[in-house]
Amino acid sequence: RIFTEHMQMIPKRAKPMSKIPELINRTLFELWLGILAFGLFCQLAVFFMPNPGIYSISLWIGVLAAVLASFHMWWSFDHAFDMDEKAATKNVRLHYLLRYLFLIAVLAASGIFFGNYVLATFAGILGMKIGAYLQKPAKKISTLIYGVEILPPLIEESEEDQNAELPVDAVTGSEIEIRKTAEVQK
Repeated sequence: RIFTEHMQMIPKRAKPMSKIPELINRTLFELWLGILAFGLFCQLAVFFMPNPGIYSISLWIGVLAAVLASFHMWWSFDHAFDMDEKAATKNVRLHYLLRYLFLIAVLAASGIFFGNYVLATFAGILGMKIGAYLQKPAKKISTLIYGVEILPPLIEESEEDQNAELPVDAVTGSEIEIRKTAEVQK
């Protein structure tokens, strides 16, 4: 719903390279690219392990679990946006719990079936966290596939502009107190 509304905002001259924009949310796609990149990086390290076959299977089970968990996270947030605040909070908490129970079940199953190779599965699941940090390079690839940016980049305010908006009270010196408070909060 929200995704299709944003797709209509893209100018007509910007043509995406494929049908991916119609199928997958852009942010989710970028996260999946990061998860996949981290999985490939870990796969290179697996080749130097004593038993690379089982390590690879465990790693890619973790990567698959991370992809499924990230899809579930996107899906639960997308549906929560259509609810009122109380129902959305309850829904997000429930799905958060379900997602982590799923990841614990994947780790437990990996420990049962693969024994000592559970750390490789955990490394694959960790790809969901690392994938978020790989957002900048993933955005470059995403721009090639999706076309132009949907949202403009954030505008950074200089420190001078931020301080210019502070109230001035020459008698009490409250501006200095506010600045000190603002500096402490940074």
